[in-house]
Amino acid sequence: MATPDKSLDLLNKVQQMIIDIANKDGTNLGDHFDSIDAFKEFVIAFTFKALTDNGVEVAKAYDMIFGEGKYEALFESIWSASQPGTQR
Repeated sequence: MATPDKSLDLLNKVQQMIIDIANKDGTNLGDHFDSIDAFKEFVIAFTFKALTDNGVEVAKAYDMIFGEGKYEALFESIWSASQPGTQR
């Protein structure tokens, strides 16, 4: 699984790949994203989709992007919140 440094490295590589392709094509990414945060969200979503489209399991892809154990923590949090008698 990924450490925070490896997660950041993966996202930075994907981000740079997107920027390089846009520059090669003469595309101004600022015309397609309202903010830097919107671009960052796109990079995360694109990375997740690319990983899962290429056979990486959802949990592993999530951990590769957000860090080891993050999928399990998210799963447990959602599971706990959805149990009868818990406040939402």
